[in-house]
Amino acid sequence: MQQQYQQFQQFQQLQQLQQQSSQQQQPPSSQPPLSPDFVPEMQPSPRPQPKKKKGKKPARPTTNQERVPWTKEEEEKLAEAWVAASEDPIVGDSQTYGSFWEKVRAIFYELMESQARNADQITSKWRDIRLKCTDFGGINNNLLNIHKSGSNDFDVFKAAMDQYEKTTPTRKAFPYMKLWLKLKDSPKWKEQTEGSSQSSGSKRSRNPDGTSQQSDG
Repeated sequence: MQQQYQQFQQFQQLQQLQQQSSQQQQPPSSQPPLSPDFVPEMQPSPRPQPKKKKGKKPARPTTNQERVPWTKEEEEKLAEAWVAASEDPIVGDSQTYGSFWEKVRAIFYELMESQARNADQITSKWRDIRLKCTDFGGINNNLLNIHKSGSNDFDVFKAAMDQYEKTTPTRKAFPYMKLWLKLKDSPKWKEQTEGSSQSSGSKRSRNPDGTSQQSDG
């Protein structure tokens, strides 16, 4: 029993010596011990910078009017306004290009109960209508003149639509059929479309959209 007690004492002495040796090897700390509630402060990471796109220029701002395509109703009302202005007995053939289009716009706005389209848009749209309706009318008239016996007007009409789609630069179907039906019997339309098919030796001067400088536009 005594021998075991001596061994226990030796073991305790050996532990004390080891603790003293480890304390001598550790350098003294210059900072006070940390509190149990201490939370280290974290530095926020920098935000990534967005990459700049090269080679693209900002798009030209457009107005709402430029972005909105013409409706079928607007196109038909424009044709009606043109016919009404060209047949107005008060204005007559002596009207100028500017006064004629003032009349067209006034009637168009009245029919649409709106002024959503400006003057440039109206005249630009009319140029497209006039060009395509003139092309189709010319094809239809040529086929009527050479149509075979037994062919009716409807057969010629279908042939004209097919020929228009195959021969025009866009290779698309004729888009203004209702407008052409409104325009084709108008005296002023007949006068203008016949004038546009005359030879270049004609002395009558015309505006860029094919209308007479003196009158109807």
